[in-house]
Amino acid sequence: MKKHLFNSLTDFYAAIVNKVNAPDYQRLEVYDDPEWKGLSLYEIKKSKFSYPLGIQELAKFKDIEVEKAMNVKFWNQFDGFDIDVDRMYENMDFLLDTRKVKKLPKAIDIYVNIGEHCGIEYKDMMCKTYVAVKIIDRLESLGVRCAVYACSSSYIKFHSGEYSKKANYVEVCIKNHNEALNIGAICTAISPWMFRQWILLYIMGNCNGVSINGISRTAPLPTDLKGIIINTGSCLTTHSANNFIQSVKVA
Repeated sequence: MKKHLFNSLTDFYAAIVNKVNAPDYQRLEVYDDPEWKGLSLYEIKKSKFSYPLGIQELAKFKDIEVEKAMNVKFWNQFDGFDIDVDRMYENMDFLLDTRKVKKLPKAIDIYVNIGEHCGIEYKDMMCKTYVAVKIIDRLESLGVRCAVYACSSSYIKFHSGEYSKKANYVEVCIKNHNEALNIGAICTAISPWMFRQWILLYIMGNCNGVSINGISRTAPLPTDLKGIIINTGSCLTTHSANNFIQSVKVA
């Protein structure tokens, strides 16, 4: 498996190589199909770092409720103070100080696989976004720092019709452990256009002989990923999203 790892959206976009002499690359770059990509080409380019309408849609998910596990809340007088201040600025709940029941990790990674098939729309992937946001809120209220990654794993299809023997794994960090959550960024990173526009352009720009359908066959994620994984086919409805949230165990 070939891994392509990026520390931010900025780093990822900067790594996309514009292949002027590659017809398929040029075709995809200007291909305007909101039904397939999820947004018009104009809106996709406008929403590279934030998607305000996604924030509005996220606020409509009233039917998903998360109960915080009170029996695992613990930190001493000094643990998590910096997180406490961050949460104050974000108007979120303060950390609680109770007796120790379970030992929680200091940090955890959350991976969201955005490599969904073409029948999955943005409204479906919003459920994935909601799950990620609620888990972050839940864990950081417990003093656990979270990082979030949008990722995909696929076999490359070449003009010959053959597929690459090794899968290509693309991972873009949306939130580092020491950062506050940028809702606008996560709403645009977990989307059809991130996969069907930007990641496909990246693959086509950095690999030779890739067809316009260059990432049409998905591959399993790396086996060495540690943390919470929201995989393809998972959390695409409010029911499955709620079940996933309730199933998360961190201690």
